[in-house]
Amino acid sequence: MLHEATADIKTHVATEINKQLSGLKADMAALSSRANQSETQLSTLTATTTAHTQDIYLHGCMSVLVDGLEDLNNRSRINIIRIFAPTRIHLA
Repeated sequence: MLHEATADIKTHVATEINKQLSGLKADMAALSSRANQSETQLSTLTATTTAHTQDIYLHGCMSVLVDGLEDLNNRSRINIIRIFAPTRIHLA
Protein backbone atom coordinates (compact mmCIF):
# COMPACT_ATOMS: atom_id res chain seq x y z
CA MET A 1 0.00 0.00 0.00
CA LEU A 2 2.86 2.36 0.83
CA HIS A 3 4.45 1.39 -2.44
CA GLU A 4 1.26 2.34 -4.37
CA ALA A 5 1.02 5.70 -2.54
CA THR A 6 4.64 6.45 -3.34
CA ALA A 7 4.08 5.51 -6.99
CA ASP A 8 1.01 7.80 -7.14
CA ILE A 9 3.00 10.67 -5.63
CA LYS A 10 5.84 10.07 -8.11
CA THR A 11 3.37 10.06 -11.01
CA HIS A 12 1.68 13.23 -9.76
CA VAL A 13 5.00 15.03 -9.24
CA ALA A 14 6.28 13.92 -12.66
CA THR A 15 3.07 15.15 -14.30
CA GLU A 16 3.33 18.53 -12.58
CA ILE A 17 7.00 18.86 -13.49
CA ASN A 18 6.20 18.06 -17.13
CA LYS A 19 3.41 20.69 -17.15
CA GLN A 20 5.74 23.29 -15.69
CA LEU A 21 8.50 22.39 -18.15
CA SER A 22 6.08 22.65 -21.06
CA GLY A 23 5.08 26.12 -19.87
CA LEU A 24 8.73 27.13 -19.49
CA LYS A 25 9.55 25.82 -22.95
CA ALA A 26 6.71 27.86 -24.43
CA ASP A 27 7.87 30.96 -22.55
CA MET A 28 11.45 30.44 -23.73
CA ALA A 29 10.28 30.03 -27.35
CA ALA A 30 8.30 33.28 -27.09
CA LEU A 31 11.28 35.10 -25.56
CA SER A 32 13.59 33.73 -28.23
CA SER A 33 11.23 34.95 -30.93
CA ARG A 34 11.02 38.41 -29.36
CA ALA A 35 14.82 38.56 -29.03
CA ASN A 36 15.22 37.67 -32.71
CA GLN A 37 12.72 40.37 -33.69
CA SER A 38 14.56 42.90 -31.52
CA GLU A 39 17.91 42.00 -33.08
CA THR A 40 16.43 42.35 -36.57
CA GLN A 41 14.96 45.76 -35.74
CA LEU A 42 18.21 46.89 -34.14
CA SER A 43 20.27 45.90 -37.17
CA THR A 44 17.79 47.69 -39.45
CA LEU A 45 17.98 50.83 -37.32
CA THR A 46 21.76 50.67 -37.24
CA ALA A 47 21.94 50.37 -41.02
CA THR A 48 19.49 53.26 -41.47
CA THR A 49 21.38 55.46 -39.01
CA THR A 50 24.67 54.71 -40.73
CA ALA A 51 23.15 55.54 -44.12
CA HIS A 52 21.78 58.85 -42.86
CA THR A 53 24.86 59.96 -40.93
CA GLN A 54 26.43 61.62 -43.97
CA ASP A 55 23.09 63.24 -44.89
CA ILE A 56 22.79 64.71 -41.40
CA TYR A 57 26.38 66.03 -41.57
CA LEU A 58 25.78 67.56 -45.00
CA HIS A 59 22.54 69.13 -43.81
CA GLY A 60 24.41 70.81 -40.96
CA CYS A 61 27.09 72.09 -43.35
CA MET A 62 24.44 73.39 -45.71
CA SER A 63 22.72 75.20 -42.86
CA VAL A 64 25.98 76.94 -41.94
CA LEU A 65 26.55 77.93 -45.58
CA VAL A 66 23.01 79.28 -45.97
CA ASP A 67 23.42 81.37 -42.82
CA GLY A 68 26.74 82.72 -44.13
CA LEU A 69 25.24 83.56 -47.51
CA GLU A 70 22.34 85.37 -45.89
CA ASP A 71 24.78 87.33 -43.74
CA LEU A 72 26.82 88.32 -46.83
CA ASN A 73 23.68 89.41 -48.65
CA ASN A 74 22.60 91.52 -45.70
CA ARG A 75 26.04 93.13 -45.42
CA SER A 76 26.18 93.94 -49.14
CA ARG A 77 22.89 95.83 -48.88
CA ILE A 78 24.34 98.12 -46.23
CA ASN A 79 26.61 99.71 -48.85
CA ILE A 80 23.66 100.56 -51.10
CA ILE A 81 22.10 102.99 -48.62
CA ARG A 82 23.02 106.60 -49.33
CA ILE A 83 22.00 109.61 -47.39
CA PHE A 84 21.50 112.81 -49.34
CA ALA A 85 21.71 116.08 -47.46
CA PRO A 86 19.92 119.10 -48.92
CA THR A 87 22.27 121.71 -50.32
CA ARG A 88 20.19 124.57 -49.01
CA ILE A 89 18.25 124.80 -45.86
CA HIS A 90 15.20 127.06 -46.07
CA LEU A 91 14.03 128.55 -42.86
CA ALA A 92 10.65 130.12 -42.89
